[in-house]
Amino acid sequence: MIQLTERQRLIIKDLLNINNPISTKELAKKFNLSIRTIRYDLEAIEYWLKTRNIILIKRPNVGIWLDLKKREKDILKSEIITTNRQISVLSKVERFHYILFELLKSIEPVTAEFLANELGVSRTTIMKDLKEVKQELNKYEIELRSKPRIGYRVIGNEENIRKLIGDILIENMSSQELLLIVSNIDKKTKNNENSTFNIESLNNLSKQINIKDIKKAIKLSKVTNDFWIPDSSYVSLLVHIAIAMDRLLKGQNIELSPERINMIKDYKEYQIADEIGERLSEIYGVTVPEDEIANITLHLISSNLKLEYLYQENIFDTKDKLSEVVDKMIKVMKEYVLLSEYSYDKLKIDLLSHLKLTLKKYELNIISDNPLLDQIKANYCDSFDIARKMSEVFKVENNIELPESEIGYIALHLAAHIEISKQKKKKKALVVCTTGKGSAKILAMRIKNCIPQLDIVETVSMFELEDKHTLLNDIDLIISTVYLKSLDKPVIKVSPLINNIEINKIKSFINEEKSNIQLKEIQQGNYMLESIMNVVDKYISREDKEKLKMELSYLTGFLVNNSNKPTKQIEISERFAQMNSLILVEIGEMLKEISEKIEVNSDISSLWGIVIHIVMSIYRWQAGKYYKEKDFQKYKKENPEIYAIIKAYLDKISEDYDLEIPDTETVAIMRYLI
Repeated sequence: MIQLTERQRLIIKDLLNINNPISTKELAKKFNLSIRTIRYDLEAIEYWLKTRNIILIKRPNVGIWLDLKKREKDILKSEIITTNRQISVLSKVERFHYILFELLKSIEPVTAEFLANELGVSRTTIMKDLKEVKQELNKYEIELRSKPRIGYRVIGNEENIRKLIGDILIENMSSQELLLIVSNIDKKTKNNENSTFNIESLNNLSKQINIKDIKKAIKLSKVTNDFWIPDSSYVSLLVHIAIAMDRLLKGQNIELSPERINMIKDYKEYQIADEIGERLSEIYGVTVPEDEIANITLHLISSNLKLEYLYQENIFDTKDKLSEVVDKMIKVMKEYVLLSEYSYDKLKIDLLSHLKLTLKKYELNIISDNPLLDQIKANYCDSFDIARKMSEVFKVENNIELPESEIGYIALHLAAHIEISKQKKKKKALVVCTTGKGSAKILAMRIKNCIPQLDIVETVSMFELEDKHTLLNDIDLIISTVYLKSLDKPVIKVSPLINNIEINKIKSFINEEKSNIQLKEIQQGNYMLESIMNVVDKYISREDKEKLKMELSYLTGFLVNNSNKPTKQIEISERFAQMNSLILVEIGEMLKEISEKIEVNSDISSLWGIVIHIVMSIYRWQAGKYYKEKDFQKYKKENPEIYAIIKAYLDKISEDYDLEIPDTETVAIMRYLI
């Protein structure tokens, strides 16, 4: 629930004291807030003012103001000054979710008058909201029925109704609330004042349901069945079991076909679900029927519950010959990645364990979700690309096309073993010394004695390095007595007679504990470069890939090396690199959608131009500098489809990363495609 806070009252007071329009940017600067936060505050203010029949005027490229007479301003100012309490008012989006949730959790019809009184808005507003609610319900094949003087109620498949309730709760809870659900903290915590849904929303599905009871039932079952569930999946499991018990207590039973129930009974998770059902029966004094036990089983499987060691299960004993399929998948992977035999064996076990669960979900028609998918694509783009190739083998052998969510999990397993392999591999170093052969030998010998796990490939001078540039291809770092820049390898500068502090700096790098600023620059530059290549790779030929990668490396190197020093010191450049990567994932999806829907000019130069344009634009957007276009309306009118797609993605980027991106930037990208 959005509340009119002290800050929001101060914003209203500020608007009352000025005679001219003020921009969101000016307000953000004045109150030392982000533009995004100011927009949220203005949204709450706007709805609060509407309840007093006052309109907050907003005009693009002009600003925000209140058009009131002096007497009206004085009355409103008096109310703002004398009110010390926080005034609760829902935004339109939150009001929509509140109405939807009330209709879904109520068995009796709900009247428009009741909703209007609860939310402090007019009946007309509620009627408009109900039209949007009806559209949302239709997506889940749920019907909104109404009877005059009786009210509104939802009618539909019980499974769909429960899914929608769960989606509303999980999607609208803050990360803090979700963390509190899985924690063992029993003390009361202050609810997030900007959250419509919280733990109390879950507890108040009905007066009888408490999330602690659900946790107790699961933990008691865990005593006799040693299983493991990831925290993110555990939240979903708790929410869905709470919903199931609430609906059961209200007489809204779920019904599964006898064939489906018998099929589910064959899975080992059914035993755990049965024990959880027994505990819940004791707690709530109600019989949990077989259909509900089967339903809990589905949620356990969906939550990625791990069972393989519990029943001394032989992971290689699979009726569908999954072991042979995984061998073929790893064979494809070996064309791109070199690991130890031990790592290959361990990876096989990991993939078998995961893909057995994947097949189980497929048989039960459970849709997999992967909340880390975008980050996996950005951070481990090479692993994701290899995992996609491995998934083609799985498709051929099992006639099942793995969704991107599953490919992402395979990429994570692969990336984990690659990282482990990097740690075990002996690091190779090139020593650059300009003070003579004697001191160079002493330097190399001292490094070898102090850091035996480091392999010194060669000791060269700056002069020799120019002729032996190929040495850089097979080393992990350069140890130099002079400062070197513009080399595509990490450089650690040391004195000719290296001291213990410098020795420890090298050890830290080898152990990957920490690195100096230049090492971070290399990592961030590569991070951004790989993210860019992940976007463009699918659109260009193999011949052009290396050339493009080389050219783009100059751009990413320039961006990182020219960021200001204070930014580096507080490590914001690392976050900027990550933001770049995630934004480029969005741009990749945008290009894909455009290519599928519209025939446009999509040669390498235009694609290259878009990617470079986006990377360079992020700096401009952060600084509040924007592209200007005189013929904006002309381009928008002549190319409505391209404009709509690009604008939708830029709006999402603007919202997700707190960037103000005006519509003229849409045209700047359009120019590469028309």
